Amino acid sequence: LTSLVVDSVTIVGLICVFCFLRWEFPLVYSGNLKRAEADAEEKKEVVTFPPPLNSRWGPLSWIYGSLGTDINAIQDNIGLDSAMLIEFTHVAMKICATIGIPMCLIASPINYWFGGMPHREVDRLSRIGMANIQSGSGLYWVHACIVWLVVVSTEHFVQQAMDGFLVRRWQWLKRMPAPRCTTVLVENLPLEYCSDSRLRTFFAKMFTPEDIVATHVVRRTEGLLDLIARGHATDLLLKRAEAYRDRSPS
Repeated sequence: LTSLVVDSVTIVGLICVFCFLRWEFPLVYSGNLKRAEADAEEKKEVVTFPPPLNSRWGPLSWIYGSLGTDINAIQDNIGLDSAMLIEFTHVAMKICATIGIPMCLIASPINYWFGGMPHREVDRLSRIGMANIQSGSGLYWVHACIVWLVVVSTEHFVQQAMDGFLVRRWQWLKRMPAPRCTTVLVENLPLEYCSDSRLRTFFAKMFTPEDIVATHVVRRTEGLLDLIARGHATDLLLKRAEAYRDRSPS
């Protein structure tokens, strides 16, 4: 119970701190909205992103704006990384709701009423958990099934999010300007492909020759540059020796 109170107070405190910082530093925490409002006023247009805040919510108006924001709009206006950060929180909330609600409504009451442990040996908060289950109880088989349900449901949401990310990733790549959207960096090439022509032949087999615009192999020239510097130094010494020889009497 103490942990629940501490966590609740911490969450409320962080929300209050964020509201204060947002009020004191609007360009940091509401800069996109401020710039969008200024551009819309200059162009005499209506702000479409970010969504306008509801003044009736007061210091919590950012909640209203966040709930009215679409992932596609975030990707189009701020970028894929920001959209995926928000999508990550959405996936986490889906997993927590899918797992947490049944655990609270079904598993916790089962542990509390049928765990079998004397209440004097278990604290109040632990009575809804596995600490309230006697050794050898059949409820352990129930929890074994619950573990697999958690694994399957989590895997489902992660795979679903990954599929959605791949679609957004391809869309993002296609919208990028050339040559950025058509350039591939390949490292650790095998020796047989360490030339422009051989590398082009290799990619032409993987795709089609028409798809390959150009291939360029960047050579590691650290050793070569050192040898060139030594060669220049040797030439300089040779010229000095020849000049000294020419000045010396025969």
